[in-house]
Amino acid sequence: MEDQGAASDGRVLGVKMSINHIGWNEELLERLEIYVRTVNTLTTRTYQLSKLIFLHELRRQHQAEEQLHREQRHADDDPQTA
Repeated sequence: MEDQGAASDGRVLGVKMSINHIGWNEELLERLEIYVRTVNTLTTRTYQLSKLIFLHELRRQHQAEEQLHREQRHADDDPQTA
């Protein structure tokens, strides 16, 4: 039997609707809720970690550029290097 969630060309279709409207098995609702919460927590924490790494790297690069500019200004002001 073909999966009803898959389109005939191999794509997967998603439909946003209430669990009550799709006829989900009542016995599996608790397991589904645990799964959804786990995926949500994992997604949220992965995003937060990615954001932390990005912001840390951005700050590090900004500090390195500031240091380079300070050194260049110092070299320009130093008569011994001219």
